Amino acid sequence: PTVIQAPVIEENQLTQINAVSNSCMYEELKKNYKVQLPVFKEGSTASIKEVGKSSEIAFENYYDKWFYYDPEDKGLVFYTLVKGKKTANTTYTRTELREMMGDKSSDNWGWTGTHRMTTEECVTMIPQNGKVMVSQVHAIYPNGDNGPVPLKVIYEGNEKRLAVSFLRSCDSNANQYYYFNDVELGQRFKTTIEFIAGSAYVTIESEGRTETYGYDLLKEDSDWAAYLNYFKAGNYIQDSSDPREGAGSVVRMYSLDTYHDNDNANNKYYPVETISIEQETVRLGEGERTRLTPVFEPVKATNKELVWTVAGSGSDIVSVDQQGNIVAKKKGCAAVLAYSKENPAKAAKCVVTVGDTIKKDAVLIYEQDFGTESSPVSLQALKASGIEISDDTLKLLSVVNGGNPHLRFNDTDETVQTKIGYRFNPVSGPVTVSMKVKVDSNTIKGADTAKPSMSYSYFYTYGVDSTQDIPAVLGCIRNRGKRSGDSVIDNSWGLTKGYIAAPLNVSKTSYNYGEWVELTMITTPSDGSANSNTTTYYINGYKAGSQLGNFDEKKFVSQIEFMVGTKDMMDLSVDDIKIYDGIKAPQSDNAARPESISMEKLPEVMMVGDSCLIAAKAKPDDAYEGLVYAVVSGDSVTVSKDGFIIASKAGDSVVRISSSLYPDVYIEQKIQVFDETQYIPVTGIKLEDDKGNMLDGQVKIKVDETFKLVANV
Repeated sequence: PTVIQAPVIEENQLTQINAVSNSCMYEELKKNYKVQLPVFKEGSTASIKEVGKSSEIAFENYYDKWFYYDPEDKGLVFYTLVKGKKTANTTYTRTELREMMGDKSSDNWGWTGTHRMTTEECVTMIPQNGKVMVSQVHAIYPNGDNGPVPLKVIYEGNEKRLAVSFLRSCDSNANQYYYFNDVELGQRFKTTIEFIAGSAYVTIESEGRTETYGYDLLKEDSDWAAYLNYFKAGNYIQDSSDPREGAGSVVRMYSLDTYHDNDNANNKYYPVETISIEQETVRLGEGERTRLTPVFEPVKATNKELVWTVAGSGSDIVSVDQQGNIVAKKKGCAAVLAYSKENPAKAAKCVVTVGDTIKKDAVLIYEQDFGTESSPVSLQALKASGIEISDDTLKLLSVVNGGNPHLRFNDTDETVQTKIGYRFNPVSGPVTVSMKVKVDSNTIKGADTAKPSMSYSYFYTYGVDSTQDIPAVLGCIRNRGKRSGDSVIDNSWGLTKGYIAAPLNVSKTSYNYGEWVELTMITTPSDGSANSNTTTYYINGYKAGSQLGNFDEKKFVSQIEFMVGTKDMMDLSVDDIKIYDGIKAPQSDNAARPESISMEKLPEVMMVGDSCLIAAKAKPDDAYEGLVYAVVSGDSVTVSKDGFIIASKAGDSVVRISSSLYPDVYIEQKIQVFDETQYIPVTGIKLEDDKGNMLDGQVKIKVDETFKLVANV
């Protein structure tokens, strides 16, 4: 394809012929969109410039160097710089269209019916990391508060591909990725994004190739129903650190079409043609679990309801729920079947073999304690050992002795991203990374701007190919805190790429300046195991987060990285870095004897095919945390080693959760399981004073308000 070079255009080089209103997309833009630009609006130092619907400036006769019409190829040019101005609460700059269904940003579309945006685009200029988001669906609360991003389409120019990502749940950072390969710079591609009755689909067409990717967002996480959505398209650069003068990106758009139909009855019906299971065979140890992944043809099949079952006497060997989760009960071989509810002739099979659980001892891959008092390690020796250190970073690093040699990050340069990394042979199972960290100071960045902020340090686990420049982020720990004048208070450690507060033992994640803290991440790649694509976090030996979703999906772990970000300025130290192939949890057998076991989530009544993950915890917080899950009475449920329970047949059972070191400390729960002949379905749940049906998701309740629920059957 012909590569159109990036524009070097100033305002005085453009004329009325470059007005956006000359584009064939003008009517669509005027009706449904505004554009957000990488400059502040006139008279402001905080609000970016917007043009189009419900903005102060109309599209008619509008052009500037960031957004204009090119009559030569009849495309709209979207241009932005890495160092441009940004919208609030974002990392990157943009020249990007934002859908406006009404006159307010809170007017958006929901999850019923069909919602479609189709664009034809090409990317002609990329930043250093190669990434430019060309379209997305953004979620938003009905009151206008910002929400997560369920779908992204990103051009990855360094890999010459388009990456499509679906957010697996609205409160996590785990994404399902698909790739449309072999897309050169300047090559046109057509993207159709569709949300159909809660399922999301992306179809990409380019140079005779067409691929469709799908993900059932609402089925995987019903909490998405609390949000509305809107489309975005154009140029949202994904690089904030490219240091080159004039670094930026350009996207050209040749067509844009938006369609909404809130009536599911008008959706085109796609019958199921074939079903397969991604894992044709699975091997598990007793008590282990995994989830089987069905694959439908066509991808946009309308009715994806499946019935999961275990053939014949295999139900004595494994149990399966109605989402395809399986738990191994005893040794043997069983066939797990999935067939279409609308057409039982369409079916698939997975053969599950249950054998001895293979206990793998953790093997030390890499260790670095930075030497001894008499013989500290030099920075040159660190590089020779495989530690990756850039030349810019070298000047801000030092090995400090003082009786305990350790690596100090004294980052006083806001233009440099101070970091070290270590790559190792890819590990297809869990990897444990531990290190000691000490923060001595945190400098407020942008103190003289409208939005000053604390500085941040990051500790990552990655999956990266040997030939790949951009790693897939798996686990992450980052500091959190509150800015108070020129200082940072309430310091603690946040988890995952979302930098969330610890779900467990949150009080143990706080730290003081000058004190050493041990950080541990146990990252499991996408390996099909119970912990697949998750990371478990420990702070000073206390479990702070269990099986939290990885940001990206990768089938192996192969790199760690510690860094202070660009513009961030911190004084911190790292010591005793250890990397293990396998699980090396910091839990000590000398921890306190638990006084009790608390149970936050385990239902008393289940239906056949239901499942849930038991939420249990040893008390108090500093007690030994190892737990054992077992069915001590009845056979209506099966429970895995990590507390995942499946209701397999009608009857009563008792589940016991006990301390693995102190079995006399336990809690029990009786569970009644009913089959479909023994229950009456609930058709609605409403407030007693008739405020509305809660299943519609439109009921508003005040904080601390007392109310009664009425179930309709």
